[in-house]
Amino acid sequence: MTVRSRCSIPLLGVLLACASVSCALSEPVRAPEVAQQRPEDAILNISREWVARYSERGLRSSPSPIASFDRQLTSRLELVRGTHSANETVDFTERFILRAGGEVHCTGQVEGDVSVLYGRRGGEPALELSWSTLLGPRTCDSPNVESTFERPAGLSRFVLRADQLVGLGSALERRTFLPAD
Repeated sequence: MTVRSRCSIPLLGVLLACASVSCALSEPVRAPEVAQQRPEDAILNISREWVARYSERGLRSSPSPIASFDRQLTSRLELVRGTHSANETVDFTERFILRAGGEVHCTGQVEGDVSVLYGRRGGEPALELSWSTLLGPRTCDSPNVESTFERPAGLSRFVLRADQLVGLGSALERRTFLPAD
């Protein structure tokens, strides 16, 4: 006579249930797709106003009365959501060493529009700035220096890293923009 356990039939049901669950779980689980911010939104969510402080030094050749110069600049960039232009204000302080001897100190501020294009660089939000020649008055403590400040036309690209817009690709680009607000 065979003795049957009361548990054998329910145990078989539990094993079959576990097997079906494990089969269902063995299918690959798909991660939900992450919504990626548009580059413009990623940059403007950090700040609308950006500021960069940098310096320029150089020598001038004859016949310029200036032998060398040292310039401290502050560039303020005001971005506007939904537009492809921005306002840039450049404050500057300059020191010129004259060939004839002596120094001249100048200050000033110029303002102009820059074109803005948003995109991605290496998967990171980025922007491209382009501008035409920027001219403006400078105030100097001597009449021996030209009274007009000039920044040549140019194009620069910046990538958003942490909370900074870092200049890319050009040895001439010295600016790193930080949030101003």
